[in-house]
Amino acid sequence: MNTLRQNKQGMTGWIKLLAVLATVSAFFVACVQDLPEPTATIETTATAAPTAAITTVEPDATDGVEFSMDVSRPDYREAMRRWVMAISETMRNTDPDFIIIPQNASPLLTVSGLPDGKPAMGFIAAIDGLGQESLSFGEGGYGVARGEKSKTALTNQLKLAKTLSLSVLSIDYCKRAKQITDAHDYNTQNGFIGFAAPNLELTQVPPLTEAGGAADITRLSDAKNFLAVLNPENYAEKADFLAALSATDYDVLIIDIDFNGQEDYTRADIAGLKEKANGGKRLVIAYLSIGEAEDYRDYWQESWYENPPGWLKEENRQWDGNYPVEFWNADWQDIILTGENSMAGRILDLGFDGAYLDIVDGYEYFEDKAGY
Repeated sequence: MNTLRQNKQGMTGWIKLLAVLATVSAFFVACVQDLPEPTATIETTATAAPTAAITTVEPDATDGVEFSMDVSRPDYREAMRRWVMAISETMRNTDPDFIIIPQNASPLLTVSGLPDGKPAMGFIAAIDGLGQESLSFGEGGYGVARGEKSKTALTNQLKLAKTLSLSVLSIDYCKRAKQITDAHDYNTQNGFIGFAAPNLELTQVPPLTEAGGAADITRLSDAKNFLAVLNPENYAEKADFLAALSATDYDVLIIDIDFNGQEDYTRADIAGLKEKANGGKRLVIAYLSIGEAEDYRDYWQESWYENPPGWLKEENRQWDGNYPVEFWNADWQDIILTGENSMAGRILDLGFDGAYLDIVDGYEYFEDKAGY
């Protein structure tokens, strides 16, 4: 049984927030002062209909004014910001150094979603970096190059993250050696930490192309490289997979919270991965989908196939077994964060250094349904 402890420890998030404000003062004309503490939870209504979603009125930690969810036109982006902020606050209450990395979340950095927009400071303070897929290759398919216009716009958003003292972890799905080189050079040029994935499913442990340093990595900002392996189907045994990871010098490992959905890791397993082959220390980050339910997880109920709860939507046609969810719903948040057997609780119990949050762009599903 996992129980998230609620011991309030220090002002880590606010120290970071003050540092961020100092960094962006030259970048933004507006000055944000007297920021209230972010609210840890999102209250919800019982209805399953998207148009009757969140009805909360609570302080907006991004600009000091109240945020009100208009039921006639719900602000799904702000709801996702609040969801990430709640996860961050809860995890950091237990581990003040816990790392939060939302993937494909650069549009949430500003209220408008544009690089020159007003910064969403509460959200920024809640995270340590951004994960980004397919900046150069993989958008539209394995090895497919992203269009230059889209690439430039996305790069500008990610440069904003760097201005805000956030690390950027860029995953490109490269089919050929030249793509690997091009993606590496582009990420390096822009100050991003790159990983060239050998396939879309993230099943392999490729060798580190550059010599890994022996220096201890204790903060995400120290990292020079990372590895993401979420589906180790090529390994028959957990021990084989752990051995393959341990034999590398990657600064950061991003893995699922269990082995192939069949066998749990132990706290000792995770602790062992925190040492690189060269003896240096590294960070081990847990993958966590917060915007879709996955039917291979322990929380999944067989009855949901025929009689799904109202917050569970139709299956994602691009990814079998994945289902969009009303991420603001209390029942879903109980599964991920607030329940006794929550996914977040398991991550903390296993001793992971942080969480890599996926489907943070899940708000787009509801915006599309609503015709935004």
